[in-house]
Amino acid sequence: MPFPVAGKLVSHTGPGLAIQESLYGFIMAMIFVNAAQAGILTFASNIRLAIVIFSMNFTWGVIDALVIILVGSLERKRDLLILERSRENNDSKYRAMVKDDLSGTIVDAVREEDECRIIQQILASEVESNEELAKDRKDLYMAGVSSFVITVLAAVPVLIPILLIPDLRTALFTASALGATALFFVGYGMSRHIGANRWGMALMFMTIGWTVTVMATFMGG
Repeated sequence: MPFPVAGKLVSHTGPGLAIQESLYGFIMAMIFVNAAQAGILTFASNIRLAIVIFSMNFTWGVIDALVIILVGSLERKRDLLILERSRENNDSKYRAMVKDDLSGTIVDAVREEDECRIIQQILASEVESNEELAKDRKDLYMAGVSSFVITVLAAVPVLIPILLIPDLRTALFTASALGATALFFVGYGMSRHIGANRWGMALMFMTIGWTVTVMATFMGG
């Protein structure tokens, strides 16, 4: 995947979701490659294997996109409801709900008194205009579509050798090598988005991907 295209996709999903979808796509594709290599599954031809891999990634890409859009839409409605009702009733439960929503974000790294001030500022803030809310919905749809594209594209390094190399055994070996290489470079590229060491991130990404893939293959993934 060309770097400008990858950068565009990451800008829509954010680095965290992009990493998640890349791993999902790779793991789903490589489960079938490992299963075929281990003799757990057999395929009549390379084409049949390629169709199964593509279909799996396509299906789960659609599912992920729908979940992202649906959950994101429901969360935004909930956010607007919290802001509306907090003005009518300054109840501590609304502060607790905002605090829970901010859990796992950069707010966790600040002092508690600063976190309380941020939460209070959020509850006292004005709601976006209709135009801005419409833009947010568009961004959410783009995040869902981009997650789908990432999941499908993650299978490409695996599909290429399977489709181009007639001997299935050689194709599977090459697919494994290309898949590992792709994981390495995805981790290397993602490192700049999260400020991590490039080589460390690349090796970690490749190791985690392969470990989970092997576990999923032999444990019913």
